[in-house]
Amino acid sequence: MRRGAFLAFLIMTLGGAGALAASGGLGFAGAAPSGWTGLRPPGAASAVAPARMAGSASPSPSPRAFTAASPVASSVASPAVAGVSEIVAVASQAEQKMALVDPASGKVSRSVDLGMPPQNMALAQNGRTAWVFSSKPGESDFLFVDLLKGERKDGKRLHDNPSAAAFSTDGRRAYVALAGGNDSPPAPNTIVFIATRNNDEFGHIDVGEQSPGVQILRRIEALVVAPGTSGDVLYAAGHESGTVWAVDAGSGGLLKQIEVGGGPTALLTDAARRRIHIIADTINQVITVDTGSQAITSRLTLPARPSAAAIGSDGTLYVASGDSGQLWPVSPDMTQVGEPIQVGGHPAAVGVSFDGARVYVATRGDNSLAVVDVQSKQVSSRIPVGKDPVSILVAPGRPPAGSTPTPTEVPAAHPTATPTIVPTPTPLPEGALPPEHMPSGAAGETFVPDAEFPVSFVFAPDGTLFYNELHSGKIRIVRNGTLLPDAFYQFKVAGQPETGLIGLTLDPNFTQNHYVYVFYTSVPEGQDNGGPNGPNEVVRLTDVADKGADLTYIMRDLPSGPIHNSGTIHFGPDGKLYVALGDNDQGSNAQDLGAIAGKILRVNPDGSIPDDNPFVGQEGKQPAIWAYGLRNPFSFDFDPVSHGLLATENGPGDNDELDVIVKGANYGWPPTGYKYRAGVVEPIAVMNPPIGPTGMTFYTSDQIPDWKNDWFYCNFHQGQLRRVRLAPESRDRIVFEEIVKNGCSLNVANGPDGALYYSGPKGIYRIHGATAANLLPAVTAGAAAQRPTPTAATAAAPRATPVPTEEPLPAGTRAEDRDVNISLTEWKLQPSRGKVPAGHIRILSEDVGATQHAFRIVGQGMDVSTDSFGPGESRTINMVLPAGEYQLVCPIPGHEQQGMLATLTVVGS
Repeated sequence: MRRGAFLAFLIMTLGGAGALAASGGLGFAGAAPSGWTGLRPPGAASAVAPARMAGSASPSPSPRAFTAASPVASSVASPAVAGVSEIVAVASQAEQKMALVDPASGKVSRSVDLGMPPQNMALAQNGRTAWVFSSKPGESDFLFVDLLKGERKDGKRLHDNPSAAAFSTDGRRAYVALAGGNDSPPAPNTIVFIATRNNDEFGHIDVGEQSPGVQILRRIEALVVAPGTSGDVLYAAGHESGTVWAVDAGSGGLLKQIEVGGGPTALLTDAARRRIHIIADTINQVITVDTGSQAITSRLTLPARPSAAAIGSDGTLYVASGDSGQLWPVSPDMTQVGEPIQVGGHPAAVGVSFDGARVYVATRGDNSLAVVDVQSKQVSSRIPVGKDPVSILVAPGRPPAGSTPTPTEVPAAHPTATPTIVPTPTPLPEGALPPEHMPSGAAGETFVPDAEFPVSFVFAPDGTLFYNELHSGKIRIVRNGTLLPDAFYQFKVAGQPETGLIGLTLDPNFTQNHYVYVFYTSVPEGQDNGGPNGPNEVVRLTDVADKGADLTYIMRDLPSGPIHNSGTIHFGPDGKLYVALGDNDQGSNAQDLGAIAGKILRVNPDGSIPDDNPFVGQEGKQPAIWAYGLRNPFSFDFDPVSHGLLATENGPGDNDELDVIVKGANYGWPPTGYKYRAGVVEPIAVMNPPIGPTGMTFYTSDQIPDWKNDWFYCNFHQGQLRRVRLAPESRDRIVFEEIVKNGCSLNVANGPDGALYYSGPKGIYRIHGATAANLLPAVTAGAAAQRPTPTAATAAAPRATPVPTEEPLPAGTRAEDRDVNISLTEWKLQPSRGKVPAGHIRILSEDVGATQHAFRIVGQGMDVSTDSFGPGESRTINMVLPAGEYQLVCPIPGHEQQGMLATLTVVGS
């Protein structure tokens, strides 16, 4: 099956859906009609959601000598020609009202109390009903407003933040996007299908490609319908995914996933030219897509960041910039940006009059509606419309008294097809592995068999491989297909669950200076290998004839804990050394800028502090900190395209994260997941239940072309190599995520031969082009015969996860299932899994709420509790559990009664 065949699923109840009355209408972001037929326009200028200010500006051209075409009389009389006025509806977010403006008089004719802060509006095809959507997180209702009467109608209740709407060209259907609430994990990215004759929901689709259990922040901010070659096409803009999905508006089947490269914030349709325009605010572009092929046909860079846009009947675009306060006309052929028109502070929405003679701009800075005369390119008037105007609709006004307009049916370009069910995928059987997505022409093989927990590895330019054995404390070398018998260096390392010889990297000038950098958890003075944890250390060795010499401390006496040490180290493109350090199992460390744990650190290669670190010179703050609010950022790497830093973050019982790391930013731990808090950078993806993301890298070779510059990471719990496609231009949001191969639980790195290498507890493996030449020679069994004796220490992982034991496993379970993580929030106890195999079980309970909790397990004659512990703290219980049912509860009085309980099923004997 081709990838993406089931990216959009339609779930329908067909009763009545096939015989819908044509009582709805066409409403989409910014479309102006070519004319008006009396009672119903073929389309109306609709609201454009205010652009979300994110990302950095792209190079911008100077405005060109282009003048928008003067209004041209349409073959169908417009309202102005027919003597019928327009209504301009402007929604005020702060005042929670809608101002109905009469452009002829320049006054607000009526104000409608909405009772909610509006964010977006859409105009039904009857030309008089506005669908109004709220900006309030968690809102489940949207409203209807009769624009002719100036009256608020009964609303419609959906769920998960309805945020935008579009209508089929025959008016029989409405499509409503659900932006998702503030739940963690977030709801799927959903579009609801509604029959406009009775406003009943009859189906929905979920859009976007991702692995089971992964929630990618997409945020559908705009919808538009355009006629395609065989029927209506519905387009949905995922601002946080850098993607526009083209969907068959009849069946809900995915036609194409269009990677636009930035944050699409508005969609405009140009039906006459069979195209749509995408406004992308993070890359400052207008992107044009052919509605037949769904191919991108042009890109035009704008002078600055766009905030809103609309389209005139002649195909001219009018794009506003919230930063510059300007309005730019864009030529219909999408080749020229005209001279800017200054419209006022922070324009948030744009509309075009029916005759194309005026452009209406809602300006948040002036709390007004700026009326722009297209011919003179000047603001002709300003009309006060209420505080914080955010959305505009242009609708036909009431016909003059005594007139008798004749209704004219406007046929759809292609009548909407009778709904057909798009089949949903069959769920995987319990315990079954999800499918791999290995590309054609790729091959996999073992590179180093029987490697002892190679948690980190790195290649020298000549192909020499260095790798860490986590528990033995040895750095090993592989050269020319042979594992050298002697260790490069032997450290004494701690034997706690997440301690040991962790991080490894080579100096960017390794060929000249032969420097090897190492992160490890030491043992106290006088203790042997595998003892209790001493401080974490970052040191430098010099490679002298395959032996580590001249040990030099770079960062000494870093705090440590039995878990949450992180430990990945990398040099950045700026030549600085970056170090990931977890919170050491003390959640309060992460928000404390006076503590160095729970952070990503940045130092010079010798350990000194760079002058441009964000907290240098600030009293009470650690100058080495680069970013904070992190629990256990096990790995990170630098994007070869944007040079940005991206990281994997291990959450507690839920909410592992993929993060874009920004200088001086706060990532919110505690808690993890989507926080929806001011001043906190949200993850770009969340994994729930947790998978334990570990090592990561970006694939930089041309050997497998479709993977070029994609992000790859491993996960410990499921042992998978996963691929993440970032938006190709902005590189700060996820297009899709998929499982490539099973067997990757520790680390992943590029080889100098163009292959992608990854590791698990017992080996190092690689994927390469099937016809690739000059691959590094793999280690054979004979060449790897002289292996060190494995230690008896328990294995470590990003979360407290023991090495798989030899205990027999019941069918449908895995060794890693013996690790159970419990997250305790206010009135919720959430285990990471509900079924485990009988035997030795490790239960880690963490307080990710705001009050004290405790943990208790009861069943099969057992009753074990922890003491009380506070926010950010955790407790661990190791016990042998026979088969049966167990109750997991918070024993603090009142907590169990409020729902803090769950069931754990132990299977086997």
